[in-house]
Amino acid sequence: MQLNQINILNHLNIGSRLVLLIAVQTVTVVIIGATALYGLNYARQTTQTLNTETIEQVTLNQLNEVLRADFLATVNDVHNGRISWEQGSANLLGARNLFVNNWAEYRADKPAADVQEIDEALGGEYQKVLAAMDDLDSILNAKETERLNDFVNNSVARQITPFLTELNDRVAEQQLESGELFKLMLNRGKNLLYGSALLVLFGLGLATTLGYFIFRSIVRPIKQIATTVNQVAQGDYYARTQVAGNDELGSLGFAFDNLLDDKVATLVQAEKENEQLNESVINLLQAVSKLSQRDLTVRVPVTEDVAGPVADALNQFTSETSKVLLGVRRIAEQVARATSVVKSQSDIVIAVSDKEHSDVVATLSALDIAVVTMNDIAQLADACSRAAENAIGSTHTALTTVTSTVDGINGIRTTIHETEKRLKRLGERSQE
Repeated sequence: MQLNQINILNHLNIGSRLVLLIAVQTVTVVIIGATALYGLNYARQTTQTLNTETIEQVTLNQLNEVLRADFLATVNDVHNGRISWEQGSANLLGARNLFVNNWAEYRADKPAADVQEIDEALGGEYQKVLAAMDDLDSILNAKETERLNDFVNNSVARQITPFLTELNDRVAEQQLESGELFKLMLNRGKNLLYGSALLVLFGLGLATTLGYFIFRSIVRPIKQIATTVNQVAQGDYYARTQVAGNDELGSLGFAFDNLLDDKVATLVQAEKENEQLNESVINLLQAVSKLSQRDLTVRVPVTEDVAGPVADALNQFTSETSKVLLGVRRIAEQVARATSVVKSQSDIVIAVSDKEHSDVVATLSALDIAVVTMNDIAQLADACSRAAENAIGSTHTALTTVTSTVDGINGIRTTIHETEKRLKRLGERSQE
């Protein structure tokens, strides 16, 4: 699984991998931020709702308080004689104003549907309360005790108590809704907190995992290339990085492998040429050794390296030398044959000189023939002398050529040593 993920990442360049890692982290942060904003918005809306309901509860409690602490208390105080009729009328006016203001505040800043719902639920009772206040105001102005007693005993229960009951029920209902809404807000906030924590952990895990694989996909090829460099430095010219992928490191590994292939091929070719040159030099040295033993039948193999022209020249030298020696041999054989003829004629002359005088003429004739033959022999001897001089010159030339060849071979040996040094330096440079 890890290798597959690394192979997938190897098809992306390093910049794309880093962008992918940053994108994953950015998306994770954006999701976490969006979740946090949603939670904050929900908390804000819930808080506003709770504040609105709290304000309504306070307003309803104020309405309740005005009716109980101001209106009903004034009625009871006047009924029990604790305050005068005039004071009761003044207190009633203040209570009425507070009641009307609180009612207006309760209905203010609400949608039309909520205002309609309030009017349907409390509007009738509200009007009854106002009618009761008007009745009480007329009673207080008239100072009628009987009507006040009837108001306390009947009108309060009929006109005031239903409104107070409805107010208490509505306050209780809103308190219950506020409690449920607060619990819902706490639960949802807890869920958002847990969700945000899970998102943070998931984002960190995803970013860490992706970062690990991206780190592996970058470090692993670098280690392979470094290992290959160390192996090549230690003399293992057949070591290769084998880095796969379409990224920068894959291209670097591929180029490095191709460079190693080219350098190894060059070194192998240089070693082959060096071995071939060594064999050619050894053949030349063996041929020269046989030539020094007067073996002119030696033929040196002609190669395509720098020793080839030397071998060809040495073969031509042995061929020409062989031809010259064969000519000298033929001339020597002709001299031997002429000498044997001269010897036979001399034997004839000696035999004839012992004969009679009568054979002198014949002997002179034979001597003339011998003279002619001697002239021929002299010419042959002269030709042999010139041939010998030519052979001696050819021999000197051959010796000079052999000496030059030996000097050339020594130069070749020096060149071979220089070539070996250059090949060694070339190997060191290829290793670098």
